[in-house]
Amino acid sequence: MSDRKKIIKNPIIKELEFIHNDLVGTVIWDLESLDLMANDRKQQKAFNFIRQMCAMYCDNHLDVREVFGRSCKIPPYAVPNPVSLLINKQTKGMHRGPSHYQVMCQWDEIDRHYLKRGPHAYIGWNTDHFDEELYRYDRFKTLFDPYSHVKYGNFK
Repeated sequence: MSDRKKIIKNPIIKELEFIHNDLVGTVIWDLESLDLMANDRKQQKAFNFIRQMCAMYCDNHLDVREVFGRSCKIPPYAVPNPVSLLINKQTKGMHRGPSHYQVMCQWDEIDRHYLKRGPHAYIGWNTDHFDEELYRYDRFKTLFDPYSHVKYGNFK
């Protein structure tokens, strides 16, 4: 028996294969913010916001179909964390561009476009502990559905 057949016999792999067949594609995404979320997470989320978001929409074979990236200007009251600036490596043009709300409106439009096609898998680096939490919070602050990534058959 080949190694592939042995792997497919594993019930977990079969379940993942079943889920994969129901998906329309995969979204690989990441975001950058201007603050670091440390110990007092609730208080920091209130003042932290997404500065930049990027996503690649792929088919089931992980062939890239579309790439999106959006950046917004920082609000006048925000003071970026210096360590975050070192991580992002973006200090020029921080006060130019669309507002945070305008960028969130654009991402909501993109999300709705892909939700109409069917369920997707959302994949990213450190998304469970940082990105997903901040994305939900920012969508809530801008009055959009904060759970669109985990509803409608989507999964992480």
